[in-house]
Amino acid sequence: AFESGKSKVFTWLGSVGGKSVSSFDDLKSGDILLDVMNTIRANTVKNINRGTTVKFKLIKNLDNFRKLCDKVGVAPKDVFASNDLYEGKNYAKVVLTIIL
Repeated sequence: AFESGKSKVFTWLGSVGGKSVSSFDDLKSGDILLDVMNTIRANTVKNINRGTTVKFKLIKNLDNFRKLCDKVGVAPKDVFASNDLYEGKNYAKVVLTIIL
Protein backbone atom coordinates (compact mmCIF):
# COMPACT_ATOMS: atom_id res chain seq x y z
CA ALA A 1 0.00 0.00 0.00
CA PHE A 2 2.85 2.41 0.84
CA GLU A 3 4.63 1.87 -2.49
CA SER A 4 1.40 2.40 -4.41
CA GLY A 5 0.58 5.55 -2.44
CA LYS A 6 4.13 6.85 -2.85
CA SER A 7 4.02 6.35 -6.60
CA LYS A 8 0.66 8.13 -6.88
CA VAL A 9 1.91 11.04 -4.76
CA PHE A 10 5.08 11.44 -6.84
CA THR A 11 3.08 11.36 -10.08
CA TRP A 12 0.48 13.84 -8.80
CA LEU A 13 3.08 16.25 -7.40
CA GLY A 14 4.99 16.13 -10.67
CA SER A 15 1.91 16.84 -12.77
CA VAL A 16 0.63 19.67 -10.55
CA GLY A 17 4.01 21.16 -9.64
CA GLY A 18 5.49 20.86 -13.11
CA LYS A 19 8.71 19.16 -11.97
CA SER A 20 9.52 15.46 -12.08
CA VAL A 21 9.41 13.76 -8.67
CA SER A 22 11.07 10.36 -8.40
CA SER A 23 12.09 10.22 -4.73
CA PHE A 24 11.57 11.86 -1.37
CA ASP A 25 14.92 13.60 -1.89
CA ASP A 26 13.23 15.62 -4.63
CA LEU A 27 10.81 16.95 -2.00
CA LYS A 28 13.29 17.55 0.80
CA SER A 29 13.88 21.22 -0.01
CA GLY A 30 10.16 21.94 0.15
CA ASP A 31 10.13 24.06 -3.01
CA ILE A 32 8.11 21.56 -5.07
CA LEU A 33 5.56 21.25 -2.26
CA LEU A 34 5.24 25.04 -2.09
CA ASP A 35 4.94 25.27 -5.88
CA VAL A 36 2.05 22.81 -5.68
CA MET A 37 0.41 24.98 -3.01
CA ASN A 38 0.77 28.00 -5.31
CA THR A 39 -0.88 26.02 -8.08
CA ILE A 40 -3.77 24.98 -5.85
CA ARG A 41 -4.15 28.47 -4.36
CA ALA A 42 -2.60 31.14 -6.54
CA ASN A 43 0.08 33.30 -4.93
CA THR A 44 -0.30 31.71 -1.50
CA VAL A 45 3.46 31.46 -1.02
CA LYS A 46 5.37 34.67 -1.61
CA ASN A 47 8.87 33.56 -0.60
CA ILE A 48 10.34 30.16 -1.41
CA ASN A 49 13.95 29.39 -0.56
CA ARG A 50 15.41 27.92 -3.77
CA GLY A 51 18.86 26.77 -4.79
CA THR A 52 20.16 26.47 -1.26
CA THR A 53 21.45 23.63 0.88
CA VAL A 54 21.22 25.62 4.11
CA LYS A 55 19.23 23.39 6.45
CA PHE A 56 17.28 26.10 8.28
CA LYS A 57 16.07 27.58 4.96
CA LEU A 58 14.91 24.19 3.72
CA ILE A 59 13.18 23.46 7.03
CA LYS A 60 11.49 26.88 6.75
CA ASN A 61 10.08 25.83 3.37
CA LEU A 62 8.74 22.61 4.91
CA ASP A 63 7.33 24.50 7.90
CA ASN A 64 5.56 26.90 5.52
CA PHE A 65 4.07 23.96 3.64
CA ARG A 66 2.86 22.44 6.90
CA LYS A 67 1.14 25.71 7.89
CA LEU A 68 -0.57 25.90 4.52
CA CYS A 69 -1.92 22.37 4.87
CA ASP A 70 -4.29 23.70 7.52
CA LYS A 71 -5.57 26.34 5.09
CA VAL A 72 -6.48 23.67 2.56
CA GLY A 73 -8.26 21.53 5.14
CA VAL A 74 -5.70 18.96 6.31
CA ALA A 75 -6.08 18.35 10.05
CA PRO A 76 -2.93 19.18 12.05
CA LYS A 77 -2.75 15.60 13.37
CA ASP A 78 -2.44 14.38 9.76
CA VAL A 79 0.41 16.70 8.76
CA PHE A 80 3.96 15.37 8.76
CA ALA A 81 6.66 16.99 10.89
CA SER A 82 9.37 18.75 8.89
CA ASN A 83 11.96 16.20 10.06
CA ASP A 84 9.72 13.35 8.88
CA LEU A 85 10.66 14.42 5.36
CA TYR A 86 13.95 16.25 5.81
CA GLU A 87 15.61 13.49 7.82
CA GLY A 88 13.61 10.61 6.35
CA LYS A 89 12.01 9.71 9.68
CA ASN A 90 8.46 8.99 8.52
CA TYR A 91 7.84 8.91 4.78
CA ALA A 92 4.49 7.20 5.33
CA LYS A 93 3.25 10.32 7.15
CA VAL A 94 4.49 12.49 4.27
CA VAL A 95 2.49 10.39 1.82
CA LEU A 96 -0.58 10.53 4.08
CA THR A 97 -0.39 14.32 4.34
CA ILE A 98 -0.25 14.77 0.58
CA ILE A 99 -2.97 12.23 -0.14
CA LEU A 100 -5.33 14.01 2.23
